[in-house]
Amino acid sequence: MLIYLILLLSHLAFHRSRSKILFIISFLVLFFVMGFRGLEVGTDVLQYNNDFDIYATSGLVFSVEPFWYYLNASVIYFGGEFRHVLIVSSVLILLPIYVVVWKKSEYPFLSLFFFIGLYYYCNSFNAVRQFIGVSLSMYAFYRYVMDSQKLNLKTGLIFLSAVLFHYSSLIWIPCLFLARLLRKFSTSLQLFVFVSYLLGSFLADFVIRLAVVVTGYEIELLNIWGNMATGLVLILIFLLINYSIKVKDNLFYIFCSFVILSNLLIRIPYGYRLVLFVGVFQILLFSNLSNNLNMSVSDRKIVRLILIIYAILNMIYYLSLNFGDVVPYYFENL
Repeated sequence: MLIYLILLLSHLAFHRSRSKILFIISFLVLFFVMGFRGLEVGTDVLQYNNDFDIYATSGLVFSVEPFWYYLNASVIYFGGEFRHVLIVSSVLILLPIYVVVWKKSEYPFLSLFFFIGLYYYCNSFNAVRQFIGVSLSMYAFYRYVMDSQKLNLKTGLIFLSAVLFHYSSLIWIPCLFLARLLRKFSTSLQLFVFVSYLLGSFLADFVIRLAVVVTGYEIELLNIWGNMATGLVLILIFLLINYSIKVKDNLFYIFCSFVILSNLLIRIPYGYRLVLFVGVFQILLFSNLSNNLNMSVSDRKIVRLILIIYAILNMIYYLSLNFGDVVPYYFENL
C-alpha cells in the first residue's frame, strides 16, 4: 500500500495524464490489496466473518441493513466463502469512486493519491458496510449535485441502495441542505466555520449527556486538545481554499459542509463516520483546485504542494495510531 502511494506520488509529474491503462491497473492494485486482505486487517472484519458464519449455519438474521444481509445471503447461496463477500464489497467501494474520479477529476491520479493520503482507502478496510454507502452515495450525488442537477429515477435508486447498505447514508440529505444554505450566506462562511468549531469543542459535553439519555449507553468524549488541534488544521486548509478559490461551485460548498460537520462532531466518538460521506469529495476538490485559484502559476503549485503534504502527514498520523487496525497488513491465504 505504501509502495503504491509512492508510485502515485511519482506519477503526479504527469499531471493531466488520463491513461486508461494506468487507471485500470491502479484499480486492480487497490482492489487486490483490499479484496484479498487478511481477516484481521480492519477492525470490523472478524465480526463480519462471524456474522457470515451464523447466517450460513443457522439462518439467523441480525438487525442489519437489508442489502448487506442479501449480499452475504447471495454469496452463501452460490456456495461462496466470506472472502467472496470482501471481494464483492471491494468492487462496490472502489468502482463508484473510480467512475466519479475519471469523469469529474481534472487530475485523476492526483485524486487517487488524495483518496489514499486522506485515509479513505484504509478506512474502507474497517467500516465496510458504511463505505459501500459512502461510495454509492458519492456516485448518486455526483450525478445530482455536480452533473444533471435533477433527481431522476436512476440517481434515486443508487442513493436508496446506499441507504440500504448503511442507514447513515441519510446524512447526505441534511448535508445537501446545509451546502445550499452556505451558498446563500456565503459571506458568512468563516463565521459559520468558527462557531461550529467552538460548539463542537466546548459544548460536546451537553451533546453526549443528551445521547446517553436517548441511547442508554455510556459514551466518553474524545480528548479536547488533541481533537481541537486536528480541527484547527482543517480550518487552516479551509481558509487557504476560501480566500484563494476563484469560482465557488457546488464542490466547494460540499467541502464547507464537511468542515462544519467535522467541527461539530470533533469530540464525538465515531462522529467521523458520518463525516466520511461529504469528506470524500475532497479528493475531487483538491485535485481540481489548481485551475480554480485566483493566483499566479507558481503560487498554485505551492498550494498544491501544501495539500499534498497535508495528505501525507494525515496518512502518517493515522497509520501511527493504527486507525482501523490496518497494520500489520497481510494477504489472506489464496
